[in-house]
Amino acid sequence: MPRSDPDVGSEALIAQIFLAPALIFAVIALGLVSALLGDGIWDQASWLALVVPLVVIAFYIFRRSARPS
Repeated sequence: MPRSDPDVGSEALIAQIFLAPALIFAVIALGLVSALLGDGIWDQASWLALVVPLVVIAFYIFRRSARPS
């Protein structure tokens, strides 16, 4: 019986672990850049982008508190 290599699939696991934080970072970076670029629609875009981490945090807090103990 062939042994499975422990490194097989580790790249996929690393991608799964870091995908969500990388996407959140990209949205935050775009929000900060849009806040620096101008007024009007840029301000609205920055507010929307900077609310994303707060929404994610609230989602996981409420999801955790909704679980039965």
